[in-house]
Amino acid sequence: MAKAKTIKTDVAIIGGGAAGICAGIEARDQGADVLVVEKLAEPGGAAIISGGGCLIVGSPLQKKLGIEDTPDLAFDDWMKWGGPTADAVWARYYIEHTLHDLYHWGEQNGVKWVDAKPQEGNSVMRWTRAERSGLGLMSALIASYAKKGGKLIADTAIDRLIVEDGRVCGFEGVSGPDKTALVVRAKSVVVATGGFNSNLDMVREARPDLADDRILEGSGFGSTGDGHKMARSVGGFENCVASVAPPASTRAHSVTGQTDRLSDLYHLRF
Repeated sequence: MAKAKTIKTDVAIIGGGAAGICAGIEARDQGADVLVVEKLAEPGGAAIISGGGCLIVGSPLQKKLGIEDTPDLAFDDWMKWGGPTADAVWARYYIEHTLHDLYHWGEQNGVKWVDAKPQEGNSVMRWTRAERSGLGLMSALIASYAKKGGKLIADTAIDRLIVEDGRVCGFEGVSGPDKTALVVRAKSVVVATGGFNSNLDMVREARPDLADDRILEGSGFGSTGDGHKMARSVGGFENCVASVAPPASTRAHSVTGQTDRLSDLYHLRF
């Protein structure tokens, strides 16, 4: 058996989708040495095959299209649509940061926003799409991450978090077609592995009321809950996983919503 390869870095990120690449860009902008590890052959995750849109409030594109929008209006829409389970603090924070920390930040990293579309729960058009949809969005962000000096290793499956003295300090897995053992040690570890929509066992675990129903999943190929399992193994806890599917009002359910939560599913205190 080949000797395990060991890599040391400042910030190690599991998952090369939207959450992982954005985290990598932010860490590089702060001067950290960053490594993103992606289990598929190419980065991009579910986001690269998505519609490539984000909820953005008060953008120059909205103004150009004659759309009047404000954070207060967006917050009101969000809370009405989300109902009693909506997190008001998170909703307000997200909405008030979309213009500068999403729209302008995206432009600074090569994203070109091209149009706004209607979306359920919104009283005005604020679902803002990138040029070439998810492919354009993620291609720009991946290119920006690489240009800033971020490192990436693809075709690498991580299966265990390393915990020492009560904190996560790295992870282990296998890399490449020859399944070379890989050990990564870091000052900070980010688990950004997306959702579990493509793991129907985990979907049914989150929604036992759907046990006898037919579930049609349409998520990213890599959305199998790997990160959730690893996080659970070291004491991580879940939030809002019951929103993985719509209410059981029909006999067949399309599972799409949970992936959109990206890294917000887990609150890990490492």
